[in-house]
Amino acid sequence: MLSNEELAEIRERAERANPGPWYVGYGGVIYQKGIPDETGSCDDPKVADMSCNQPNNRRFIAASRTDIPRLLDEVEWLKAANAKLRQDSVRMQRLEMFCGMLKATLDLLEEETP
Repeated sequence: MLSNEELAEIRERAERANPGPWYVGYGGVIYQKGIPDETGSCDDPKVADMSCNQPNNRRFIAASRTDIPRLLDEVEWLKAANAKLRQDSVRMQRLEMFCGMLKATLDLLEEETP
């Protein structure tokens, strides 16, 4: 399971990198989808390539190879834990219903006892 510190490090890398979406262009250069300016021009800024001076983006891209599998493992673990809690909740509800029926039966027996 990821620690809070590890999650904070991943979040920090993601927040420091250029916002997405990103795409891979010609020659493997990664670009950020541009937003048209007031003239209607839309140049997609370079996010990273081998010579790009974007250290936060490079760190984010390099770490994504390990961050993404770890985050996917965390999601799987959380889903499994959630499913287990749901099963436990259903069992608890059934147990509470059984206890209620048992109490009602005992109350009836006490009423019948002289």
